[in-house]
Amino acid sequence: ADIEGEVTSGSGRLIVAGSFDANAEERLQLRLSGENFTAVDIPEFNATVSPDLTLQLRGEQLRLRGEIAVPRARQDFVADGEERDAEEETSGALALDSDVDVVLGQDVRLAGFGLKGKLDGRIGIRDRPGRATVARGGIQVSGEYKAYGQDLTITRGRLSYASTPLDNPALDVRAEREIDAVTVGVQVRGTAFAPELTLWSEPALDQAEQLSYLVLGRPLRSASQADGAQLS
Repeated sequence: ADIEGEVTSGSGRLIVAGSFDANAEERLQLRLSGENFTAVDIPEFNATVSPDLTLQLRGEQLRLRGEIAVPRARQDFVADGEERDAEEETSGALALDSDVDVVLGQDVRLAGFGLKGKLDGRIGIRDRPGRATVARGGIQVSGEYKAYGQDLTITRGRLSYASTPLDNPALDVRAEREIDAVTVGVQVRGTAFAPELTLWSEPALDQAEQLSYLVLGRPLRSASQADGAQLS
């Protein structure tokens, strides 16, 4: 059988073309392509995608390959730190083996992990039966990072993946605020579930002064007793 069809969602559409042969080793072969297709639209996440994917069915396993461009997305992501179960397959369902590149476009935004801003970059997402979903590549971040109750401007931001879980990227974020002639900020390393923060300032100050400028917006000598308790 030859297969042709299309699905509309939002302002875009997804075109499906391929074939099915019950006697062939690869029984099903499909190509899925489209532009500005609304793939997800729920309160915490919505995304418009332009996919170019191939889907094959061999035995009881689906094989998915290709690329998905994401011109627009909004993600309100709260990290809970819980371990994900790699064995979440439904009994009797077809096993999925996927290797898909996701390319972020000009209007992709994230709120989560203390970050609030714009994302761009490219990551490869690998999903195999019985294993946790992992990613490779990197995403650039601009916008704000929240630390010590302050919204700091990100001057360098990157989420990195090296075959690591999709929801726990490595962080390399430098964010700052300026108060008079002092620039103070945080350097964030580690991972999304276990971030490691260090303070820095220009000119160089001791850590207590850095924290005072960061949290209170003024030097330690002008802090009140209540301010001191807040800093502690």
